[in-house]
Amino acid sequence: GPGNLHLIVNGDNAPATVSIYDALSAVNQVGFLDLAKVFGNVQYDLDFYTGLTLVTTGSPKITVRWE
Repeated sequence: GPGNLHLIVNGDNAPATVSIYDALSAVNQVGFLDLAKVFGNVQYDLDFYTGLTLVTTGSPKITVRWE
């Protein structure tokens, strides 16, 4: 259902990625994050309407905050 992705916290800058979709599966990509280049909080405040799906590669250590 609809909601808001507030932020993603990256706890490790190992090689990993996060693809963000406004869907119930990996279609309609609305964001991408290369975790090797970012450490700490990544603020989004991104509205989604169908649902939130995150697809990761590698072994990310992330925390996701949404409502």
